[in-house]
Amino acid sequence: METEHEQKKNLIIDAAFDIFLEKGYTNAKMAEVAARAGLAKATLYDYFDSKESLFSDLLESKAIQPYYSILAQLDKTSTCESRIRRFMGLEMDFLFNLFREKNILPALLLHTEMITNASIASATHRIIQLKFRALHALVKEGVDSGEFFGDPATATACLIGASNFYTACVFKLESGCIELPPGSPAFPELPESQTSFFETVFNGLRVRK
Repeated sequence: METEHEQKKNLIIDAAFDIFLEKGYTNAKMAEVAARAGLAKATLYDYFDSKESLFSDLLESKAIQPYYSILAQLDKTSTCESRIRRFMGLEMDFLFNLFREKNILPALLLHTEMITNASIASATHRIIQLKFRALHALVKEGVDSGEFFGDPATATACLIGASNFYTACVFKLESGCIELPPGSPAFPELPESQTSFFETVFNGLRVRK
């Protein structure tokens, strides 16, 4: 159960998340974060000594910790394929919810500094490294056990590339940023689409004989 201190800290982080997305890092003011959180500006400095430290904690909370939560939900007794599907499925759900609730992708594109910011670059590197190591361990376990074949590092890179691009394309299709060619079947609902994605990833495009 969260303490009062933890609750207030999370309230500040949630308010900061919205302000940074709306204003960008440079233009965001601690006073605006305080107002959004319903707190006095001085109270913010009881929790964070600078905008930089607040932003760093925000990234840890909103970008890094969700991946540890995803890893904790994997059933270590299931097959490697099942765990990879579970990991990638939970990650997709997390990202889709973030895109829909916060409209985060357009905000990042609008505030280009949010992409070039050193703290975001560092957090992105940590996420990629965490994700790569987790998936590589599963792929290697599968190769060692005979469940999979091939080079684990190459396979892991392919999995990450496929899932990242799939997630971005689905979001752009949902938001109308890209359209299917005329006469194409409607894009399937997300659960069906994810199933099709995983079948393609693990079984390929060739017709199975």
